[in-house]
Amino acid sequence: MKNIISVLPERLKKIFETESRITSVSEIVLRLERPSCVFCENECLFISPNGLTRQACKAVLLYRYEIDSIFEKICKSSVYSFEEQIKNGFISVNGGHRVGICGTAVVKNEAVSGFRDINGFIFRIAREVKGAGEEAAEYVLNSEKVVNTAVISPPGGGKTTVLRDLCRILSESGKRVSVVDERGEIGGVSDGVPSFSSCSLCDILDSCPKTDGIELVLRALCPDVIVFDEIGDICEAEKLVSAMNSGVSFVFSAHADSFASAVRRPAFQMLLKNGALDLVVVLGVGKQRGKIVELKKIKYEEDGYEATGIDIDPCGKFVLRNI
Repeated sequence: MKNIISVLPERLKKIFETESRITSVSEIVLRLERPSCVFCENECLFISPNGLTRQACKAVLLYRYEIDSIFEKICKSSVYSFEEQIKNGFISVNGGHRVGICGTAVVKNEAVSGFRDINGFIFRIAREVKGAGEEAAEYVLNSEKVVNTAVISPPGGGKTTVLRDLCRILSESGKRVSVVDERGEIGGVSDGVPSFSSCSLCDILDSCPKTDGIELVLRALCPDVIVFDEIGDICEAEKLVSAMNSGVSFVFSAHADSFASAVRRPAFQMLLKNGALDLVVVLGVGKQRGKIVELKKIKYEEDGYEATGIDIDPCGKFVLRNI
C-alpha cells in the first residue's frame, strides 16, 4: 500500500497510516467534493477523519487542489508520458495497482484522446496471493504440457491475481514463462524490477501492447508459455491464433461472467473457431471472488467444438481460497 498512500493528500495519508483495516482494502474511491470510500471485504466503508465508517455523512470531501495533486503524482509530474494510458481511462502505478480516472472526456476524431476536469479516481489494489492459482494449475499444466487457458470473470473477480500465481507455478515447474504486461499489473514492474515474487522467474515485457508484445516474445525470448491480461478485440485474438502455430501455449484473462457470456464476444468466438482454447476457468465475484465457479474443457471436432463442464464442489478441492 505504500505506493498508493504516497500519492494521497496529507490528511488521507494520516487516516490510512493509522487504520488497521487498510490491509484488506481492495479498492479506494476518491471523489471531488463528494464522499470518498473504500471497498473492504465486500463492504463499502466511507473515509472519515477518524477512520473508516459506514456513515456517508461523515466522509471526507476532497478539494479540487487535492484531486489535481493526486493526478500529478500518479502521472509522476509528466501527463504526456502517460497519455496513451489516460486515453484508455486508467493509469498503472508502481506495485501493479490500476487507477481508473473519472472526468470529462476529450474527444478528437470520434475517439477519446484524454480527460479534463478530473473529478475522481478508483484505485484497484493489486495483491500477491500465493496459492490462488493452484487448483486451476491442475488443469492448466496437463502431462507437462501447458494447455491454452482463459481465466474469466467480471471486473474484480481476481483474474489477474490468479494469472500472477499461475506465472509462479508454471515457472517453478521449469516452464519458460514470458509475460506481456500491457497494463503493468501482472508483474508490477518498478524501475525494471517486478513488485511480485510470483514473477521473479518470468521474462516480462512491461507496458507493451499485446499485439506487438506477443510477436516480440516469440522472436526473442524463446518461451514455453505466454501470459497476458484481458484479451480484448479481434486484432489481439488474431495475433494469438497466428502465434499458436509456433508451438507456444497461452494463458490469459478475459471479461465475462460465464462461459456462455464469453462465447458471445467476437474475440472469444474467433479463438474457439480456430481451436485456440483448451480450458476455460470462470471465477466468481462478491463472496465468491477468486473462487472457481465453472470449468470447461474444450474438445475440437471437424464440425466444431464441444465444451465439457467439470463439476465444482463448493466445499471441495476445486475451490480457490478467497483473493
